[in-house]
Amino acid sequence: MVSGEFPFALPGAPGPVSVALGFENKDLSTDFRPDRPSRTGDRSGSGGATLPLAGGYDVNEYFVELGIPVLDNLSFDAGYRYADYSTDHSTNTYKLGAFWQVSDDVALRASYQSAIRHASLFELFRATGFGLVDLPDDPCGLSMTASRSACANSGLEAHLYGTDLKSPADQYYILRSGNETVAPEQAQSITAGLVATPAFIEGLTLTLDYFDIHVEQGIGVIPAATALNKCLDTGISTFCNLIHRHPVNGSLWIQGGYISARITNLSEETVEGVDIIFDYEFDTPAGPVELQGISTYLLTSDLIELPGEAALECAGFWGSYCGKNPQPKWSGNFKATLYTPYDLRVSLGLRYLGSTDDLGSNEIDFDAETYWDLTAEWSANGNYLVTGGIGNLLDTDPQVSSDAGTAPGNGNTFPAFFDALGRYVFVNFGVSF
Repeated sequence: MVSGEFPFALPGAPGPVSVALGFENKDLSTDFRPDRPSRTGDRSGSGGATLPLAGGYDVNEYFVELGIPVLDNLSFDAGYRYADYSTDHSTNTYKLGAFWQVSDDVALRASYQSAIRHASLFELFRATGFGLVDLPDDPCGLSMTASRSACANSGLEAHLYGTDLKSPADQYYILRSGNETVAPEQAQSITAGLVATPAFIEGLTLTLDYFDIHVEQGIGVIPAATALNKCLDTGISTFCNLIHRHPVNGSLWIQGGYISARITNLSEETVEGVDIIFDYEFDTPAGPVELQGISTYLLTSDLIELPGEAALECAGFWGSYCGKNPQPKWSGNFKATLYTPYDLRVSLGLRYLGSTDDLGSNEIDFDAETYWDLTAEWSANGNYLVTGGIGNLLDTDPQVSSDAGTAPGNGNTFPAFFDALGRYVFVNFGVSF
């Protein structure tokens, strides 16, 4: 990368236009070799064989970025990036931003940019193999929530309609595979924000940021539940060709029955919300105190599973088409830190997760959850740092659901969302050289 300044400036600008030009080459590859029990599917609970993964690609990227002063209190920035992938894909992305210092107390900022995500090595080269997916029921089984003729669309023989097709674990087979021709995802985002540093409250910084992110040609698979339900409802071959019932008993959970799930480009997602950030420093008799926090409010989180379908709202929900990652409308992280005169820093943190409603048939809603964390850091000099603390100070139990199922579910809860292990104590020793 090279950077510098042009020998000119805009009329009235306080300085010249700055520029950065660069080239980047990446070569990515993988060679995953599982052991024999994994390859043969003999590990308990695996749901199928873990297959080798091998492949790679390289990319050449060229970029330019500009910093454009306009006035003493106004500036713009712009950028462009071209990427050429060995997978026969090329992409163009760009950005445009502005910053305006309205007064000593208030600043405004905004940006518009495009982005891409190329398929991962796993999405490109995953070998065809079986896995498990969570489904609440087979509508053609004992519940008979789908008609006989609809179930015939899915390949079910007439005499098997209404028989016991339900998996006792609510887990069904899917046949997964990568796709070396899948195209990169595309995204556009708009952000706008206000930064306030009011002179009448010394040490306070308030930030309000709005974001709107839209993703097109999302890389993924037609969800198993969607494929099955669409086949039953419409009989369209695009969906029915994905359903492969067991040739003898018609099930989808005994080996020989499965739903195909090949990586492709199909979904659209839109996330819109607001971040509220604060930082406040003040003095106390015990030492300086800093209060920090960020709250996020989701205005919308829309998912379009298939092209032409209506948008599905996921803000404030979990389960069904929204997947098993709860998306609360409100969430936040907050921390109060005391800087003592003894090279000791003590922090009390709060993590807040808003409530989410279950879209599944069991309607297991999650209440709002709050966690408290206590941390202390001591540094006798610049080379040694001791950190200790207690996470989940009040030993709050995770909320549970019988629908947690497989990943990201584990142990009837969601460890990436709730604190699954309760209170925990930690100590770290760090040395810098």
